[in-house]
Amino acid sequence: MSKIILWGLVALLWVQFGEQLTCIKSKVSQGSTSDKISIERCKFDHNCATIKKETNKTTTSIEKKCVNHLKCKMNDSEIVGSLNYTVTTVCCKEDLCNKGS
Repeated sequence: MSKIILWGLVALLWVQFGEQLTCIKSKVSQGSTSDKISIERCKFDHNCATIKKETNKTTTSIEKKCVNHLKCKMNDSEIVGSLNYTVTTVCCKEDLCNKGS
């Protein structure tokens, strides 16, 4: 009986931690000459994402990272000074799937 419980716990932990994604983490801003790229392990309820920030149809930054799945496919706006930015978050659900543009 104790072996069944032990294997059940092992299976539960494998399912919980086995579904975590590995994603690219980086941020490139307009005028930036370099980009620090790393790989991060997402929390259980997070997806890989590419977040684009634009103003006047010009991309000002692109950030790649893990985000909570509730923020996926969201468009948001942000005002900084006199500029109105559009922030678009696009998610994916496979390891390193946010490496492209």
